[in-house]
Amino acid sequence: GFRPIMSSLCGSRQSAMGNSDSKLSFQRAVEQLGSPGPVEAGDVAVWDQLCQESLSSIEDVFSLLPAEEIRKLREDSPANLSTLCYKVVEKFSQSVESSCRTSAEQQTVLNSCRLLTRLIPYIFEDPDWCSFFWSKPEPGMKEGADQT
Repeated sequence: GFRPIMSSLCGSRQSAMGNSDSKLSFQRAVEQLGSPGPVEAGDVAVWDQLCQESLSSIEDVFSLLPAEEIRKLREDSPANLSTLCYKVVEKFSQSVESSCRTSAEQQTVLNSCRLLTRLIPYIFEDPDWCSFFWSKPEPGMKEGADQT
């Protein structure tokens, strides 16, 4: 399970509540990734929650995505970990295509970097995953495959 979200957040009360809600959304998305069965690449709500602009620091990502959860995801739901990595990289691609002009796009890039910074060490600690970033995407994982 996840640690409870700390109630003492910086900023105004309204800002703190919004930040707390964002952290809860992030936490729920991570829990959904760890649940039995794959999360579809087209489930935009889940993937967007993980790169949302409201997570304001690397500390948020590290505290809401503990090492044990990443290892559990890698062992119990490898397809979801794989999809998460592809989706984060896809966010980078979309930002490059749009020249990353808005503050929301810039925050998405920062959060994508934060997620990869958190995930990559746990991906590379397992020899079976070492070639992951140099392999071809699974069918249905390629950029645009889930767009309607």
